[in-house]
Amino acid sequence: MVKITSKNLGELEKLFKDRFLKSENIRVSNFEELTEGWETDIYSFTIAYEQSGQTKMKEYVIRFYFGEGQNHQAEKEFNTMRLVRKQHLGVPEVLMVQLENSIFGQAFIIMDKIMGPTLADLVKSLSPKETRRELSTMANNFVQLHAIKPVAIFSQHKGLNGNYLSGLLEAMETTVKKYDIKEFLPILEILQNGVAKVDRVHITLIHNDFHPQNILVQNDSGEHFIIDWSFAAVGDFRLDLAWTMLLIGTMVGREYRADFLKAYEDASGMKVNHFRFFEILKLSQRMLTILTWLDDRVNIPVRKVTKDAIRGDYKIHVTNVYDRLIEITEVPLPTIENL
Repeated sequence: MVKITSKNLGELEKLFKDRFLKSENIRVSNFEELTEGWETDIYSFTIAYEQSGQTKMKEYVIRFYFGEGQNHQAEKEFNTMRLVRKQHLGVPEVLMVQLENSIFGQAFIIMDKIMGPTLADLVKSLSPKETRRELSTMANNFVQLHAIKPVAIFSQHKGLNGNYLSGLLEAMETTVKKYDIKEFLPILEILQNGVAKVDRVHITLIHNDFHPQNILVQNDSGEHFIIDWSFAAVGDFRLDLAWTMLLIGTMVGREYRADFLKAYEDASGMKVNHFRFFEILKLSQRMLTILTWLDDRVNIPVRKVTKDAIRGDYKIHVTNVYDRLIEITEVPLPTIENL
């Protein structure tokens, strides 16, 4: 938890004075927590300042990072958001990044606050036709995102080759053996038999957590703004698409999965080949993570998620994913069925 004091809020005012607003009368107010994320904390605040004899106000968001990798995460997200915004995709403008020796003692970035609900909240009040229209906009933005070429901030793309999918399966196999999860072996066999048949495509920028909760819909314009770029990487766009389809199923409704895939293919002008393999891969990765987290030897690395939560409040999300996996593979996972 970040410690908020009058001292670091005063230093925040000075930052804005020196770097952005050039005004003598700058005040920070309404500094409050928006959400406690899985790996970050997000706050909003208001800056009041004088301009041409008038008092003006603007709202911002500050995102704090934790742990050993906080510097890397903050810099990567800051640079990625700047890159994507230059491609004319809806992304909040980022103003600054400071690392772990910052005025708050934690790495953080500051960005404009987008006034509007998440797409996940918005669709709760929409008709099916309106929901499909919003998902179509989301799919169109996703296609544009996947057209962005990797740049220097993702230097690891130079080391990727056609074998990296096999590397993902090897990592899964290592986990299965380590925790002796025998019930998962038939799914692993399906993936191992299918990986050689998958065609290779050029790698692209991928968001890795593109879902309705990470899209803000601006009140006055209806424009979509994509947030939470902390997992951005490079790779096969179908991995990104499969993860998004999984989350649409849990957040919006299973009946919208096929609609989203069709909207993506229509926007891209191409059929997504071998998508079944990638869907099984992402669904099974999620299930393997849950099976691992249920092991008493494992400390769950994500805040807010506990073993009790998986069996209780979180169970609906787990079983939703499992239902789709068993629909495709017909391979039962007794541990999940007995949650």
